[in-house]
Amino acid sequence: MKSLVKNSVLAALASSLTIGAALAQAHEEGDILMRGRVIYVNPMDDSDSIIIAATGQDSGTTVEVGAGTTLDLDFSYMFTDNFALELLLDLSSKHTVNTSDTGVLGGLGDVIEVNTLPPSLFAQYHFAPKATVQPYVGLGLNYTMFLNEKGIGALAGADVELDSSFGLGAQAGADIDLGNNWFANVDMKYIDIDTQASINSALRADVSIDPVIFGVGIGTRF
Repeated sequence: MKSLVKNSVLAALASSLTIGAALAQAHEEGDILMRGRVIYVNPMDDSDSIIIAATGQDSGTTVEVGAGTTLDLDFSYMFTDNFALELLLDLSSKHTVNTSDTGVLGGLGDVIEVNTLPPSLFAQYHFAPKATVQPYVGLGLNYTMFLNEKGIGALAGADVELDSSFGLGAQAGADIDLGNNWFANVDMKYIDIDTQASINSALRADVSIDPVIFGVGIGTRF
């Protein structure tokens, strides 16, 4: 009797594992993956001091870029079971720029409001495309455009320009199979973004924004 119960339990366990494996749908060569995420953009910014253009004077004041939240959408094509190319299309995220408390321009608070639009292209390697949890890493190129720049606060009405940026990006994430060609996704990216900000052509500053981007969402495969 004990042997029969033991064999029945083992058979049920083997059956459940088989069913679980069958439900885990693999990313395969030729698949198109589409993901949508909520993302948090956290700049790891670093700024040179603001330069007063007319005199070349170093003001001793730096700037900081605030975090932002938005949505992104990506499309990946699986060239093999392991290698994919991902096109990332973030919706524009809004950020504020404020001055440090040091130097002759310090303590002005929030002085610039700007939207970023950073399309990126990543080459990805998927470590375990047939598993329920499918981790991947990627390396790619980013182009960031700055939109709707405007002066606010003490610089309200000022003419503000930020140069577009080309840079490298890196990512790590995982797709978690949900069955029926759906999967959850978690993702983290680092993007190298450098720009020069100009205010009324009188002030300028070189800024490394370099955000770390955290995302969570859902995807489907075709």
